[in-house]
Amino acid sequence: SGSRSNSVPSSLSFSQKRAPWMNIARGGNTDNAVMILRIRDVDGSIKRIAVPSGQETTWTIGNVLQQAGIVIDDKEEEGEEIGEIELRRRGAKIQIGTTTSASDDDPITLEKTLSDLPLKHGSLVNIIPLPQTKEALSATTTKEDESSLRQNQKQRYNPFPELAKSASHTTVSKRMRAISRSSKRGMSYGDIVSLRSSMHTVEPQSEGPVTRIYVCTVGAERFRNGCLPPTPKKKKAKKEDQEQKEQHIQNRVALLFGTINTERTEVEKRRYTRTSLSTPLEEKDYCRAAKVHAIWEPPQTPPISTNVHRYDASSILHTLEEEDQEENEEEEQNGEKKIKKKNKVNLKVKRAIELADALGLVPIGWIFTYTDNRSTEGKYAQEVGAGEGSLPVHGRDVVLAANIQMDNMKRLGADNGKKFITLAMNGNTGETEAFQLSDVSVQMVAEKVLHVDLGASKKKNKKKQQESSDKGQGKATTKSKGTNDDEGGRFVKTSQPILVDSKETTHLDTVLCLVNTAMLGHVGTFSGGGTNAKNTPAPDAATSPVKKNGMLTMKTKKRLLQMISSSSTSATTSSAAGDSDILEGLCDFHTLLALDSMLGKDDMDEICRLVKKWSRGQRRGTVMGDKLKMVLQSVLGG
Repeated sequence: SGSRSNSVPSSLSFSQKRAPWMNIARGGNTDNAVMILRIRDVDGSIKRIAVPSGQETTWTIGNVLQQAGIVIDDKEEEGEEIGEIELRRRGAKIQIGTTTSASDDDPITLEKTLSDLPLKHGSLVNIIPLPQTKEALSATTTKEDESSLRQNQKQRYNPFPELAKSASHTTVSKRMRAISRSSKRGMSYGDIVSLRSSMHTVEPQSEGPVTRIYVCTVGAERFRNGCLPPTPKKKKAKKEDQEQKEQHIQNRVALLFGTINTERTEVEKRRYTRTSLSTPLEEKDYCRAAKVHAIWEPPQTPPISTNVHRYDASSILHTLEEEDQEENEEEEQNGEKKIKKKNKVNLKVKRAIELADALGLVPIGWIFTYTDNRSTEGKYAQEVGAGEGSLPVHGRDVVLAANIQMDNMKRLGADNGKKFITLAMNGNTGETEAFQLSDVSVQMVAEKVLHVDLGASKKKNKKKQQESSDKGQGKATTKSKGTNDDEGGRFVKTSQPILVDSKETTHLDTVLCLVNTAMLGHVGTFSGGGTNAKNTPAPDAATSPVKKNGMLTMKTKKRLLQMISSSSTSATTSSAAGDSDILEGLCDFHTLLALDSMLGKDDMDEICRLVKKWSRGQRRGTVMGDKLKMVLQSVLGG
């Protein structure tokens, strides 16, 4: 006890005192290493390689690079996956130090030994990549790389750039695997962090840009009545009538036009006078509120699908995506088809937005109905829990809402366009809930991470119908159970992995994409309610003035003609009291849109100008001319 037998004498030098582990360097056998070389790769990473003692004359620079896992030759094995690092190493030059470079006459080749090169302990060997042209880059990439490069070159619209990902998770993971395979080492912590940063993190969003929404009760009741089947002439039993009613309810969609206003968070709160600088500012008590003044239901037909609960998504989208198949002679020989996708503008939606802009309205949301049972059943009870699986908005509804919101953001700007509301109405009971989409969900839809087939392509729907008719009815029913029932449900499968609760998954619960929004009721200005002094709508306000195809009904035409005739007999040139009936009757968005297809541009602009002034309370001096009344009488059949 006391002194140790293996103690180091104090007379030894530092190199003799150091422990054996201090001679170990990464990358090779370093028991008798006399020289350590630093290798800097094309991505800036540095590896240390130890050269064994006495091997300076036998080792080549190629052996050192092989120990570091760096291959810079031009050989390519068939079926080899090429990463970005391997692509940059092709034809790279070797440089010793940071200032000296090999001349073109005497370049450093892989066959040169270490003794022939100016190397010493701690020397830095740089791998300098050659600048590649577009021709060389296209010649060394595969077909998959070319397709990915084309997709990256296209300018994708990012609704929320701070949440956008420059590369997909699949591309980053392939790159990481290629680097780890070429360098013969596993992934580092930095690689794992960069891999996780390529995935979207989905978390519940507590607040949206809009605090509350005022829904037009007249327009909502019209929309609900439009989904119901026509009442039969013969009365049936109540139970049979209810079953037939639920069976023939057609799910429909509509756009919400209105305004975004600023109002107090607490409407009934008493306003206090600010007496000192310590008094809280009143701006903190204000919030954003959306007011729906018109609910426009475009002409729509049920899509060709085996799922009877779907609505026509193509009728409400501003931009439709169609597929055109073009076959060339070479492609016909190879048995391949070239599919081109092009965007087509929906003219009906475009004209409705232009008319709303003339009236001072903007699209602030959309509404849809659903008739399927979206309560806790089957897999919902297992994945969510009994009693907690009821959610009116599913994956297909989220994708459609995100597409409409992105079109709105492109047109109005990101700050104004993101104030977009989604209303989900139960077609059987009329219960309605309001939601907003989270920012990350809209960005995922833009990047096609969250993607569901909306069935908006008519050619694709006809093709599906033809395939189902060619096959047997039993086979088509079996196929529909596996695809249509699960596709676009509450739990959606993403194309790329995402992070939910710090866990990597490809299944997303759409409840994480929604933001609850308060909902109140009022009578919209352009709903056709015909409010009186008591601010109550007219008795026939819930009756739509147009048919399913968007044209005026005969009852509406007669009513407008009666208003025009009464205004012509009682109106004077100095007072607008006689034109109050016709101007109030024209305060209906569906009526104005139907007249737009019947009148000229100048006449329609004049009607929109008069109706806009009348709706804003500027009723003194707002008079409809006799010429315009005669034009209305002629188009209405008077």
